[in-house]
Amino acid sequence: MILPAGFVIDKIGRKWATVPSTGIPAIAFLLIPFAESFLHLAVLLSFLGVANGLSLGSWPRRLSMSCRPTRAGRLQAARRTLAEIGGVSAPLIGGYLADKFNPGVPFLAYAPLLILAAVLLAAVARETLER
Repeated sequence: MILPAGFVIDKIGRKWATVPSTGIPAIAFLLIPFAESFLHLAVLLSFLGVANGLSLGSWPRRLSMSCRPTRAGRLQAARRTLAEIGGVSAPLIGGYLADKFNPGVPFLAYAPLLILAAVLLAAVARETLER
């Protein structure tokens, strides 16, 4: 995914990489609990892999560095702090939800957060690619 992601980021725009790489997992997360076969699950996870590959070069580093270059250090520190907190707490909360209810519940619980993030990226974040 490095070549297509790089092309999209450098030629089309960073929002064209960040919004789909956030929205595709949201849709997949909504559908994973309802997968009826291994093939359905494999297709959904393939979409997650493509979205992850698309996000590697663009989000969140590149987009956040382009938004506020005068306070880039503080912005990056806040972004990394929130990412680390989410990286530790999300699996714990997801594991609790899966244990308490069923394994599909964490996907349904996290999908609205991804939808909100995709909508905010599409509506609020500005395109930072200079043409």
